[in-house]
Amino acid sequence: MIDLGLPSGTLWACCNVGASRPEEYGGYYAWGETEEKSYYNWNTYKWSVGDHDTLTKYCTDSKFGTVDSKETLSFSDDVARVKWGGNWRIPTRAEKEELCTNCGWIRITKNGVNGRKVVGPNGNSIFLPAVGYRFKEELIDAGDRGYYWLNSIIKMEPDYASILVSSLLFYKPFCERRCVGYSVRPVSPQSMKTTRSTTSSASSSPTTTNKPSTSSTTTSYSLSKQTFTVNGVSFTMVRVEGGTFTMGATEEQVSHLWDKEKPAHQVTLSTFSIGETEVSQELWEAVMESTPSYFKGPEHPMESVSWDDCQDFIQQLNAATGKSFRLPTEAEWEFAARGGNRSRGYKYAGSNNLDEVGWYWENSGDSRQSGEWSSDKLTSNHCQTHPVAQKQSNELGLYDMSGNVWEWCSDWYDFNYHSSSSQTNPKGPTSGYFRVSRGGSCDGPANRCYSSSRAGGSSGLRRGHLGLRLALSE
Repeated sequence: MIDLGLPSGTLWACCNVGASRPEEYGGYYAWGETEEKSYYNWNTYKWSVGDHDTLTKYCTDSKFGTVDSKETLSFSDDVARVKWGGNWRIPTRAEKEELCTNCGWIRITKNGVNGRKVVGPNGNSIFLPAVGYRFKEELIDAGDRGYYWLNSIIKMEPDYASILVSSLLFYKPFCERRCVGYSVRPVSPQSMKTTRSTTSSASSSPTTTNKPSTSSTTTSYSLSKQTFTVNGVSFTMVRVEGGTFTMGATEEQVSHLWDKEKPAHQVTLSTFSIGETEVSQELWEAVMESTPSYFKGPEHPMESVSWDDCQDFIQQLNAATGKSFRLPTEAEWEFAARGGNRSRGYKYAGSNNLDEVGWYWENSGDSRQSGEWSSDKLTSNHCQTHPVAQKQSNELGLYDMSGNVWEWCSDWYDFNYHSSSSQTNPKGPTSGYFRVSRGGSCDGPANRCYSSSRAGGSSGLRRGHLGLRLALSE
């Protein structure tokens, strides 16, 4: 079980009923039933006589069947309790709402399975696979949306029960016909809290109980994160402890140095927070009500926005949250990309192998590219941005700081600034013609994705490879 740090103390299972690993779909169950079956509709539903208006249990309106005024599942009909025992049960609407409003939801692919990484206030996380659902003999929406039962019916329409839908665009409670086959992610009250449980071995039989074993391992997280939600869209900020680092052209990048990265010099920074991912299109749209991006996709990084556009976005975000978000300084960005005080001295943000951590021109298109970079290759291979957090993170748990999109910083750009910058909390030149961007992009070469790589552009420049990442002072 996973403690996400939720206000209620509710603990969430690490996998679905019928699964032994987080990315496994597990079983599909009609609401109030405890066994899988091959066909899902009203004719096969346990608690009706062939149709939605012939309910025999959990009915609050005579128009839908025999009234018993039961609105919440009995434990004998709760597949989580029946299969796993103990205090496990199907979540309530309040528990799902708590999960939606207090956690960050990030679209990822885990071991080849699409889904949502749900990050709690304490930094712990669970993975909800996009399991789809079963109706009649079909499996529908698998890989696109996740459908999970809650434990209560809709009082005014008792043939429907509450659910949680996790998709590309949203993660919120809805309702669905009780006869449909949905997945179940169990919860447990805080009284069962120990450590994260491991699970028993998988079984191919749909009626086999895959209950977490009594053995356990402890998962510890020392990184400090905070999740914010704006108009139903969540994003996570990672705390970066202050420290001193070498900024600019360091040894591991010696074969691909640019004069604008010289000289390497010591910089000391105070503690700050930075976005776990680049600002996504769904977050931009939640704040600005539209997305002018070139490469469309709610989980893709926002791009085609100028430095000035970013200031407008941040102003409205701050008005909505009451916080003081901003763009990171160039020094903060590089310190975070290098892994802060946890840095292992990689060329790129999290690895010496760019393919592990970043999207760039060789791997961002339809097929793998090699040889000399050319704009013709970019076009013919359809090189483009990719959803955030698909690659490996760096030492601080930050994603896509190498490649995907260049990220605007707050500083004015000066080609020779490294020769004269302040050693403590530098904020860049006092004036200039261009603004700094960092990180490289999906249409650029590998040597532009180094942690020290710098670029500059006018504050009104919009390009399909230019985006942003948020920062927040202590």
